[in-house]
Amino acid sequence: MPRTLAFVGDLLGRVLVYDVSWDKLTQAPSPPGVPVLPNGTNRPLLLPYIVHRFAADPYDGRRPNCTDLEIDANILYCATVRDGVHLLEIGPAIPTGPGPLPTYARLDTPGMATGIAFRRPDPLNPHADQMLVGDNRAGLRLYSRTGQ
Repeated sequence: MPRTLAFVGDLLGRVLVYDVSWDKLTQAPSPPGVPVLPNGTNRPLLLPYIVHRFAADPYDGRRPNCTDLEIDANILYCATVRDGVHLLEIGPAIPTGPGPLPTYARLDTPGMATGIAFRRPDPLNPHADQMLVGDNRAGLRLYSRTGQ
């Protein structure tokens, strides 16, 4: 049965993957010793099943903040402010355990990448996508992909 996943970027340099499938959100009350929601319903607390941590900066030891996420096909694009745009694989081979997501590539931007959006100018050509990246030094940058 296919799962419904939620990808959440946080300001601690991580991407958290939650299984938000219907059966997970409506499961039976939690057994003793398992963290529960604080609203008195005894429902289990939704915990991430994958935590991807970005590498720490070698100069100050801090991880880049993930401020924006976009999904295109089997790739998760993360605007990580000071470390450009990271591309993580989330396809059918997504891990089922707590390990990191496989890194597909990293795009270095001139300044701090704060946002991402996609546009498809030619709806008949799915491989002619364009990625817009908000950058604090270069403004709005346009990157295109003309093949796979």
